[in-house]
Amino acid sequence: MIIILKATAKQAAVILIPQQHKCATVVCNLSGIPKMRHMNENRSHLILGSVCLFLFSFCITHSKNCNDLRNGKFYYFSKKSRERIDVYRFDSLQLETGSNKGDIPQKNKIVWKGDCEYDMYINAFSDTPLTGDDSIIAATPAHAKIIYIDSLFYVCTAKLNVFDKNLQLRDTLYFAK
Repeated sequence: MIIILKATAKQAAVILIPQQHKCATVVCNLSGIPKMRHMNENRSHLILGSVCLFLFSFCITHSKNCNDLRNGKFYYFSKKSRERIDVYRFDSLQLETGSNKGDIPQKNKIVWKGDCEYDMYINAFSDTPLTGDDSIIAATPAHAKIIYIDSLFYVCTAKLNVFDKNLQLRDTLYFAK
């Protein structure tokens, strides 16, 4: 959704894209306004300038992008047990560990396919030899796509085709502090 506000008489325009929390264009050109002659003109220019500055303040955000998610600390909650899972991502390596002491971290291989898309090989860097189903899962990538980024979390989808099943997941990962 694009919101466009225009005041053609005084040449002020603001274009916002709220879904992405970014400002595409902000133009406030009030320098060409002739000297004010009446109090009503002063008030209208003051209101117009205030609105322009107010909308511009929403554009100055330090929003994250997909490149910021290649490295960092995140966490999510297991859908099965609601246990907090801590995630440590180092570009092509992702470690996941539960909150229970003694949990062995799951070591996942990440192959970035684009800015917001990557393949994840689940437990591909296991310290123990994988057998049976585990070896098939480790050899089959889950294709992940980051679909939304907020200041506190991001949302991604994952598709995994294994054992003649097409699994599709959607989850929220929070930024760890």
